[in-house]
Amino acid sequence: MNTTMMKTKSKRYLIDTNIYTNYLKDNQHHQLNKFIDSLNAQEVIVSSFVLLELLTFYRNSPENIKKPLMGLIAKIMKAEIVDFNHNDLSVCLDVRSELVKQGRTNRSLDPMLATLAITHDCILVTANKKDFIGIPNLKTKLYSQQFQRWE
Repeated sequence: MNTTMMKTKSKRYLIDTNIYTNYLKDNQHHQLNKFIDSLNAQEVIVSSFVLLELLTFYRNSPENIKKPLMGLIAKIMKAEIVDFNHNDLSVCLDVRSELVKQGRTNRSLDPMLATLAITHDCILVTANKKDFIGIPNLKTKLYSQQFQRWE
């Protein structure tokens, strides 16, 4: 067995929307697809806003995209779905403050996604390195879209 693909029961992953959209690109991302396919529902948590993005993508997609996307959404729906709540506010404020100290102002949902990964003790899986680098207490697994491999 490939030791880089082995997971312990304690690891859980919060997966960014960009990972799911790369997953749907007809096996262009072999390492990524293998990783996603190896996960079971207990190893994944899904943010409600990532789910919303995928459902919006589904609603606005041509018919040839809808079938594989619905299969992915059905798999995702078996995982724990988490919402951003009042307990996450102070952590998110800390994340945003740290980004401001670094001269980075990010008004997107990325700081909220980072917060959910921190508060749920998950590894954030993303292809978006620049928006998550330097956030204290955030564990990431980065995928390079350009080189189609894990960093």
